[in-house]
Amino acid sequence: MDFKNRQHHLFIIATFISIASIMTWHVSSHIFFWDTVQLGAKHGIHFYETRFAEILLPDTFDSGHVPIFGMYLALMWIFFDKSLFVSHFVMLPFLIGIIFQAYFLIKRFVPDHDVPYALVLFLIQPTLLGQSVLVSPDIPLVFFFLLALNGVLCNRRVLLLMGIAGLFLISMRGAMLSFGILLLDLYFNFKQYKSSYFITLCKMSLSYLPGFILFGLYNYFHYVQKGWIGYHEGSPWAESFQHVDIFGFLRNIIILGWRLLDFGNIFLWITGLWLLYRHFSVLIKDKRFINLVIVFCGHFGLFVS
Repeated sequence: MDFKNRQHHLFIIATFISIASIMTWHVSSHIFFWDTVQLGAKHGIHFYETRFAEILLPDTFDSGHVPIFGMYLALMWIFFDKSLFVSHFVMLPFLIGIIFQAYFLIKRFVPDHDVPYALVLFLIQPTLLGQSVLVSPDIPLVFFFLLALNGVLCNRRVLLLMGIAGLFLISMRGAMLSFGILLLDLYFNFKQYKSSYFITLCKMSLSYLPGFILFGLYNYFHYVQKGWIGYHEGSPWAESFQHVDIFGFLRNIIILGWRLLDFGNIFLWITGLWLLYRHFSVLIKDKRFINLVIVFCGHFGLFVS
């Protein structure tokens, strides 16, 4: 990378870190909203008031996730202050982490001179921006996902281990994402090992075991104490776990499409599809583009299924 491109990259990174800091300051008095009331405020208050004497949550707001996010908030409140200001600012390290991990990810697929523009498009994604002003577990979820994905793409096993552990401990969705990361890891890195299949799988699994073991231990303890994992019949969210027929499946697909186009995303999709159409003949021969499509389709297919 030449000096001019490096300056541009540093400038855009510094700009977004400044924007994230100012944005966090601006919303630091905003109350908990929507799912963050349960996954942030209620979980955090429970651990703050009990001083972690009770690891399991009451059934009224226990949705089956490992409540590490609520524990994190409670710990920060104990160290600093139980306030909205602290709650918002302990999100800032994850926002800055997303900026850096997005930059490293984009550098793998985009020419140096286009990296700043691609980073802007990535970080102004409306859903990401919307979550960024909340005290939300989805912010560390995005960070750990990008960390794990970068760990796979550069075969850095320690980064992958930290990312996978974070995903398993944040939410059930994180555990699903970990499975997608595993499939990508096998696709990109399996052939790089010269050992037998069994030895190779053992070596690769070391990055996944700590997170999986912690996830399993919590859920085993949860099951022994409460008799359920994920949800129970009396749960306020039980209806969301019901099986649907083919018409319900199609309805869910339509709703998913609506969500993907909603919140201003339609303009990003239109821009992306136009660029794909314009440069398809070149992109289809580019290995980086093929790898990017594999990354996208792997996780999209996982969530649709």
